[in-house]
Amino acid sequence: MLGTSINDLLDRRLEALRSHVGEIASSVPRLPSDLADAIARLDADSGAAGLITTSLLFALAVMVGLAADSLVKWALRGEPSRFAAQAPVDVGRSPRALIQGAAIAVARLAAFAAASMGAVVAVGLSPVQRQVAVLYLVAAATVRGCVLILRFVLSPRSAALRIVPMADDRADLWRRYGLAGVVWFAAGYATVAAFGRLGLPMPSRLFIAYLFATGLLATVLRLVWSLRRVRVQTGQVIPPAALATGFVALWLLWLMDAIPLFWSLAVVLALPPLIRTSRSVVRNMLTASDERADGHNVATAVLIERALRAALLAAGAMMIGWAWKLDWNAVMSQDSTLSRLLAGAISASIILLTADLLWQLAKTSIDEKIRRADALATAAASSLEASRRQARLRTLLPILRNLLGILMLTMAALMALSALGVQIGPLLAGAGVVGVAIGFGSQTVVRDIIAGAFYLLDDAFRVGEYIQSGAYKGTVESFSLRSVRLRHHRGALYTVPFGTLGAVQNMSRDWVIDKIMVAITYDSDLAAVKRVVKQVSREMSVDPELGRMIIEPLKSQGIAAFADSGIQVRLKVKTLPGDQFVVRRAVFERIKTAFDVAGIRFAVPTVAVTGQAEGHAAAAAQVALASAATVAAGP
Repeated sequence: MLGTSINDLLDRRLEALRSHVGEIASSVPRLPSDLADAIARLDADSGAAGLITTSLLFALAVMVGLAADSLVKWALRGEPSRFAAQAPVDVGRSPRALIQGAAIAVARLAAFAAASMGAVVAVGLSPVQRQVAVLYLVAAATVRGCVLILRFVLSPRSAALRIVPMADDRADLWRRYGLAGVVWFAAGYATVAAFGRLGLPMPSRLFIAYLFATGLLATVLRLVWSLRRVRVQTGQVIPPAALATGFVALWLLWLMDAIPLFWSLAVVLALPPLIRTSRSVVRNMLTASDERADGHNVATAVLIERALRAALLAAGAMMIGWAWKLDWNAVMSQDSTLSRLLAGAISASIILLTADLLWQLAKTSIDEKIRRADALATAAASSLEASRRQARLRTLLPILRNLLGILMLTMAALMALSALGVQIGPLLAGAGVVGVAIGFGSQTVVRDIIAGAFYLLDDAFRVGEYIQSGAYKGTVESFSLRSVRLRHHRGALYTVPFGTLGAVQNMSRDWVIDKIMVAITYDSDLAAVKRVVKQVSREMSVDPELGRMIIEPLKSQGIAAFADSGIQVRLKVKTLPGDQFVVRRAVFERIKTAFDVAGIRFAVPTVAVTGQAEGHAAAAAQVALASAATVAAGP
């Protein structure tokens, strides 16, 4: 039954389409005679003032309108120059400048429309002439308004004042082809409506409308082709080939009189570019410059972006409903599956849009705090306590953002499913069972997450600090829910689960005491050593680079041990975390120079070799003499 009804519907639609195309095709041979009859009606109604006179009067009215436009421009000649002198930061910071520019464009358009319409009324045309002239004047006013709007929005001569952010070549293309498309549309609409007033048959009017639509399609395709040749904008929503295919499909649907499908496809093609353009405009006006990108402007931009997107989606849905002749009140009042699905879809859409707005606001606020924390942490003038506080924020805020995103996504999904009529009780129960099973199977992951929470509660380490735990050491770069990433000073990156981290040695917290051992000879003057160490300490304290690293000055703690080669003297200095290595190298260098000047010698390992070489030689000589005497005595 359902297949039969669908086939019948398709057959009826195809038959209506064939009849529509055949009617238009049959009107083509009669088009010259129909046009002649329409013009004859205009001449008969106008009396002495025929088509040529009407055209001249229309041209005169347009010239009067342009003169009024120029007069308003001359009267406000100082305002546009002051507006054009604004930098983009000033335009974005001051809405008054934008309102001023828009008011100037509206005033010029109103002057053009009022003057041209007044000229038509003052001439005293016949009713039919007046109707035709008014239609073409509306078309001319539309074209003039399009010129002013494109000039105000795209600003082809000044990229600094361009409201829609794009390159100069793309702005020039959109301005030229956009104006050409509006001219084609306005002229076609006025022509078809004027011939309707003159009694031209509907098939002939449709044929003329299709001719203008073909010209409009050619203009759009030319624009798409030109956009392919200029610098491609990154992140393009719809590729040029798909856009051209979509416009050709729109032209075919309108030609076949498939109006519901035409408007549905038009909405689908128009929504993504409109949403993206609105987002780009809002960001360009509020947050494009670093001087404007404060927390208030960013939050305002997010609110405006999401409000515009919701309004565009709602308008698109209403337009599709209008195209399909849907009575929303009747559909929603019925107790049917379709009405319940529509009500659920609307409720789910509202829930998801609201959740997205709340998430974007929360994410924007957290990202702004992280950005400020990074800026304050790297500022040279920030105090030590402020740096610690900002480092803690940089550690905790990303984790809070991730947890908040997961929580809001889960709640929004469950609420949307509930609005669609899905029973979420079994889902929650099943999720609980699955959660228990996953918990038993992933005890290590759970342990890592819980251990990480306690590490953060204990404030054991923060982003940017250097820590060591067992065989792992490095600077904390980032966190996840179950692990920490450590960057070794040689470049290696460790990803360590919290559960295996164990005891943590934080080398970047508060201060560091560095002990330095110096070996001197046993005959050195210890009092002179102390004087030299104090002198080196004073020099390092007043040094502009080393002084800011030292918390307590270099001190001598006296003899630490007696070694084989000399006396071990211990030195101590208290520095900022991470600066002890620089201070240690400076101490060695200055101590070496100062000891050389004071005559204090460093102890070095020596080896003393002692023996009785002379006694052995004398004994050997005596043995040799005794042997010689024995030989001389003989037997």
